[in-house]
Amino acid sequence: MRGFDLNELPDGTQDKLWQRGGFPRSYLAADDESSVAWRKNFIRTFLERDLAALGFGLSPALMGRFWTMLAHYHAQLWNGSEIAASLGVAPNTARAYLDALEQTYMIRRLLPRNTSHHELTTSHQTDGEYAVFIWRLVDSLENRPRRKPSAHPRNR
Repeated sequence: MRGFDLNELPDGTQDKLWQRGGFPRSYLAADDESSVAWRKNFIRTFLERDLAALGFGLSPALMGRFWTMLAHYHAQLWNGSEIAASLGVAPNTARAYLDALEQTYMIRRLLPRNTSHHELTTSHQTDGEYAVFIWRLVDSLENRPRRKPSAHPRNR
């Protein structure tokens, strides 16, 4: 189920929709503080619980950083190698993260108009305002107690 869209709301509410997003609990919250709190909880739940429950097995903190970086690519050509290098992961890992967000309907992948860039895709946040809160959530996730590091060479 998608959230509200502008055609379903009274005239003059586009700013509120842009700021709060289309999810009913966020949009209809009593005040901006309640709306922000709901969005933060939504993102935290999605990263920490929903992705794992759906079998993706991805690090919530790393996925949060990926999602934040992806938000900066809003409606631009996808460069998986650049994002992967920034995160310190392989390009196919970045592609898997992109696939996970697409499969959970958090992003929509659009094909480029220029067919000479057939190997590239654009990425579009369906609710772009959530990106504003992701960096705060990632910061709070990174400050949690950590698990014992793996034997991976990068962690030595």
